[in-house]
Amino acid sequence: MHREYHCEFVDFNKLDFQEHETLNKFLTADIVLMDVSNPQKRPVFMYHKGNRESIGYTEDIVLIQTNAGNDAIQDLKACKIKRLVVYLYDEAQQVFYDLTSPSLFQRFPLLKNTLKTSLEAASAIIKKGLSDRYIARMTASRYEINDTALYKEFLWNKICNKIFTNKEQEYATPALILNLLYAFRDIQVRKIVDVNGITMFSIPMLSQDYESMIKVIEKCKQSDVIWKKLAPNPMIVYLTAFAYSRRNAEGDRDRALQILEKPTTTRKTENEQSNDAICLCGRIYKDKFTESNFEDKESLAKSIE
Repeated sequence: MHREYHCEFVDFNKLDFQEHETLNKFLTADIVLMDVSNPQKRPVFMYHKGNRESIGYTEDIVLIQTNAGNDAIQDLKACKIKRLVVYLYDEAQQVFYDLTSPSLFQRFPLLKNTLKTSLEAASAIIKKGLSDRYIARMTASRYEINDTALYKEFLWNKICNKIFTNKEQEYATPALILNLLYAFRDIQVRKIVDVNGITMFSIPMLSQDYESMIKVIEKCKQSDVIWKKLAPNPMIVYLTAFAYSRRNAEGDRDRALQILEKPTTTRKTENEQSNDAICLCGRIYKDKFTESNFEDKESLAKSIE
């Protein structure tokens, strides 16, 4: 399978100095390939590797040359590093070999082949867990970012704009899209309460962003890869109809009812989602009746069916 990797080099001196951009690049890279053969540099690399692991980045490849010494190699093995590669440079042939698993009966594999295999394995695991990582970032940021505008910006720039690219869209799982819809639905703003001109406390209040919910769904529909997974999901269907009914632009309520047409034909006792859909339908018809100055008798009748 052909895979593309975007690779960047990190300046060790800047990393050692903890220069912000370099440190952030190192800590948040999907995979870090580090050579710890140099005993002076090894503690710095291992310290920051530990920091990466503490925030969930564990798919690293650690290289060490055989001339670093057996004690150093054994120390690293004792650390139970997931991908530790011990290598040797053959000066005569100008080739690097992987000596991680010594064998008396087989030739040592080429280092480049080992790295290719390790990168593919790490990449597969990362992609599989990408959805969970995005969900975790959303959860953490909800408590870290108090500004509503900044939180919306985070959701669009750091989550939506990434998962809707061609490279990432296959990992836009129903769970991830549901969490995005919930995030926009449940965005909180804080009402500041002043007492005699002194700010005493702030009260969190919901400020649902129905427009963004609808934009997320529309973007999902533009991708066959994404929408194929989402279309059968009853909660996606429900939240889509909910967002249209609450935004209430021209034609939105009728669009919401059209979306709910299939779920509401399911027997009420069949599942909880169909019951929710029926309740939402009733609420929409009630709103239509109220907004018609109580003249839309058809909506009234359907609201109490």
